[in-house]
Parts: sequence; structure tokens; C-alpha cells
Amino acid sequence: MQKRIIVLISFLLAMVCLCLPCMAKEESQLSTQGILQQQFDLLNWEEIKELEDQLKQSVPYMQDFNLSEQVTKLITGEERFSLQEIMMQIGQLFIKEFNTYFKIILRFILIVILCSILQVLSQSFQSQNTTKAAFLVCYVLVIYTLTQSLFVIVELAQSTISNLFQMMQVTLPTLLAFMAVSGYITSSSALAPVIIGAFNMMTFFIQKILLPVIISIIVLQVVSTMSEEIKVDKLVGLFYKGMKWLLRGTLVLSIAIMGIYKLTLPYVDVAIKKGAINLSTAFIPIVGDASRGALEFIMSCSALIKNAFAIGVIIWVVLIAAIPLIKILSHVVLYHIASALIQPIGDKKMAEIATILAKGCEFILSAVGIVVVLTIASMIICASIGTSMT
Repeated sequence: MQKRIIVLISFLLAMVCLCLPCMAKEESQLSTQGILQQQFDLLNWEEIKELEDQLKQSVPYMQDFNLSEQVTKLITGEERFSLQEIMMQIGQLFIKEFNTYFKIILRFILIVILCSILQVLSQSFQSQNTTKAAFLVCYVLVIYTLTQSLFVIVELAQSTISNLFQMMQVTLPTLLAFMAVSGYITSSSALAPVIIGAFNMMTFFIQKILLPVIISIIVLQVVSTMSEEIKVDKLVGLFYKGMKWLLRGTLVLSIAIMGIYKLTLPYVDVAIKKGAINLSTAFIPIVGDASRGALEFIMSCSALIKNAFAIGVIIWVVLIAAIPLIKILSHVVLYHIASALIQPIGDKKMAEIATILAKGCEFILSAVGIVVVLTIASMIICASIGTSMT
């Protein structure tokens, strides 16, 4: 990131040198569009393009997305957003995913009905061993179905978090570099370790510890529901509460630190920036006022590109996370529906198992959602720095 900041600052000084003669002649040969384009070309598009190509192979619905074109449209004002259209698209995606995963829930309901039939048949034999064998067959089928579904959801959550992590590694240094060039060097250098540290810690904890453990916790809770002797409800409840407080605490603490920096450090940057501009105006004879105008103009262009780039990255985040979140939400809704349908026709334990799985999916959904919120919040805070400063 330091190399990029040096390159961008060198470009800034070069642009000032180019603008000074033009200002002295009262004729600017560099248009606003030209300066914006030259700064736009300094963005790290090679790594971004490589990541885009990689994600397009694993995420089919991103085939039409191009961050470079998106940022260009935002800068020129060509991009328009419609809340109604966005909500309609989200609704269509939810219905599509709901229909896709309905087969899994239907299979689960059929297994429960089959188990009820086996229990009735086993009771007719009036043999305790036969009844136990029927219960064992039912529970094995249920655990197999649940584990298969859980592995799909956990794998989806891990791949989504991995994609977000790669995206932040590529885009965050460029965004912070443009923050520095637009005059907010202190804010950029202070926010960098907070964002990177919080994101690395949270993604590592969720991917390597939380998601693998959640499968064991849910299976253990299912076994506890089936067994009359093994009960771990209190332990599982403590686990969920502890993990939720830990994740939420990390998120709130990270955003709070970034918010405090956002409220204080920009004033330091503005004071330093004004002091540097005033010194250049005072010590450079004749063209001092011209250099002041050139510096402010180029910094404003950098701020515009920074904000457009941050918005483009937020759109990218939404595209990466929208479908996985909708898929997990579909599982949550479907398992709650299954629980409601199973209770009248099957065993109460089976209905409770469906509820357990729904709550587990809710927890996975919240874990992925926290990473998405942290990513978007980081971009918004970085983009908002300097918007109300003079």
C-alpha cells in the first residue's frame, strides 16, 4: 500500500507542475475529465480484473459485472438506482432459491412420514427390540439428511466469506491510497490497521473455528433431542449466546473505533492540508495562488474517484453476498415450515429437530451477515471521510 501512495503522490506533484504554467497563462489545457481519467487509470485494475475473472468462474451471476465500468458510470453520473427494481430482483431470487431447496425439505418431511409408518408397524409386532430398530433406522436417516444439508450451507458460507476476504485484500489498499492522495493521510494510515485487523480476525475465526464447530454442535443437539439420557441444551444455548456476543462485540468495537477516527482524524488532516497549501502559496512567488488552486482541484478529483470506487465496491459486495444469504435464508424459512408441518403428522422430536436446524442456519446466516456488514461499513466510513470537511 505504501508503494501505491508514493505513486499517487508523485502523480499529484507532477499534475501540479503541469498545471502551474497553464494557470500562469490563465489557460488550463487539462480538463476535468482528463485529470479524472488519468487518476482513474492509476487504480489497481490488473489485480481487480484477475479477481473478477476468478469469481465469475465460481459465481455465475457475476458474469455481467465489471467494476471498472461501474466506477466510470458512477463518476459520470450515468448509473441510476431504483429501490423498487432492487426489491423486485431480491424477491425473484428468493422465490427461485426457495423452489430449488424445497426438494430437500420435502425429502426431510417424507422421511419423517416414513418413520411414523415404521413406528406404527413396529408397535404391531409388540416387540421392544423391533421398535428400537425402527427408531434407529429413522434417526440414522434424519441425521444423514441433516448433515448433508448442513455441509452444503457451511461450504456456501465459507466460500462467500473467502470471496469477500479476497475482494477486500485487492480493493482496500487502493481505496486507502486515494484517501491519502485526497489529503487524508492521517485518517488513511490510522484506519488501515483497524479495518485489516478486524477483518482478518473475524474471517479467520468464523472460517476456521466457528463454522466447523457449528456442525458438531447441531448434530450433538439432535442427538440430545433423540436421547432421553444425554441432554446438552444448556451447553448449546451457552455456546450460541457466547458466539453471538463475541461476533457482535467485535463488529461493534471495530465500527466504533472507525467511527471515532472518522469524527476526529479528518480535522487533523484538514489542518495539515490547509497549512501545507498556505505555505506553498506564501513561499512560491507569483504562481502561489495557482498552485493552491491546482492542489485543491486535483485533491477534489481524487476524492471523487475514491467515493465512486467505494460505491462500486459496495455494489460488488452485494453481488457476492446476496445469493448466498438468500440461499441460507431459504433454508431457515423452509425448515421452520417443515417443523410446523411435521408436528401434527409426525413425532414431536422430529419437529424439534427441524427447529434446531432452522436455528443453526440462522446462526450461520448471522455470521456471514456480520462479515458483509463489516465490509460495507468499512467502505462507507472510508468514502464518507472528508465529505463534510472544508
